Amino acid sequence: MDNSIEIWKDIEGFSGYKVSNFGKVVSFKKGNLYLLKLKTTKGAIPCVFLSAGRKRGYVKLSVLVAKAFVPRFDDKNYVHFKNGDLHDCRAENLYWSDVVDEIPCDKGEIWKDVKGYEGIYKVSSYGRVYSLTRERFNAKEGRIYKGRMLKPNVQKYGYKCAALLSNGEHKLKKIHRLVAEAFIPNPDNKPTVDHIDGNPSNNRVDNLRWATVKENINNPSTLCNKYGKVDLGKNPMATPVYGINILTGERLDFDCIESADRFLGVKYPRYIGLCCRGKWKSYKGYYWHYV
Repeated sequence: MDNSIEIWKDIEGFSGYKVSNFGKVVSFKKGNLYLLKLKTTKGAIPCVFLSAGRKRGYVKLSVLVAKAFVPRFDDKNYVHFKNGDLHDCRAENLYWSDVVDEIPCDKGEIWKDVKGYEGIYKVSSYGRVYSLTRERFNAKEGRIYKGRMLKPNVQKYGYKCAALLSNGEHKLKKIHRLVAEAFIPNPDNKPTVDHIDGNPSNNRVDNLRWATVKENINNPSTLCNKYGKVDLGKNPMATPVYGINILTGERLDFDCIESADRFLGVKYPRYIGLCCRGKWKSYKGYYWHYV
């Protein structure tokens, strides 16, 4: 079927109506032809009101389009959306599935599998996480777990996390990283995910980017949120430092505390900062100072 051409077909069970592969419905009852208005609700699939004799009510637009234009195999009964947008009811965006979930979403919101949890959890471009309907078994019996939207766990500094379960093991995953792994390419293999506006609770895909540790630290929006109006040179984590070897007197210069931390092979850059501020005398065999 040519997806660039609009095609109309009769709606089975409702004479006097036609549906198109573009997701439109018209009525031509009593000789009047007019386009039906869709009922759209936030987070729900658009519906149209149809009537035929005593049979009347709202019907999901996606089901009407799929029955008319999308081939069905293996008795699959549920219509899903390829791009995750529940408002995009074009025939080319629909497919039949034996999975019951119809994830509620806002207009323009797109859902993809969580990396490493395919078929179990989905994450959206708006930073939400959904647990899919599935059956789990234990030693005594099986149990159906209905699909649901996960409530995020807000950690220190405002970072949102989701508790994910796989093979009997719970893991707390930061949502901004789940979004980035699902939607944002990372060709340079950068290690961190940065919030562009500096707000750790805003996990929409258009607010995230892959970044190096230094790029993340030096984000002006992040600095302003933490310290108010900040001069980059006054941010203690972004300020260049140098260390003097206690035994040899050799001086080593670094562009930031994080770089010095990597040189030492440790994970606690705050100790170098303590030395720079005069709280500690030395650390790892070096006297440390801000440049």
